[in-house]
Amino acid sequence: MEVLRDAGLGIEALCGGQGACATCHCYFEPDAFRGLPSPSADETDLLGILDTNMPGRSRLTCQLLMHSDWPDLNITIAPEG
Repeated sequence: MEVLRDAGLGIEALCGGQGACATCHCYFEPDAFRGLPSPSADETDLLGILDTNMPGRSRLTCQLLMHSDWPDLNITIAPEG
């Protein structure tokens, strides 16, 4: 989330990364999504109430920490993100 926000890519992050607002919701390509750590129950619950949720692609970027061993990730910022 911070990487996207600091790059000026339109991430609002209204809750400051607490996983409470979904304004950092993004879509990952399915192959990349499978390589991400599993979401918490709270993240899954919040994503589940969004009309724009795409199971298997949706994540809150505030709940992910970038790692140098991840391949390049192509993401799309969700409409409410």
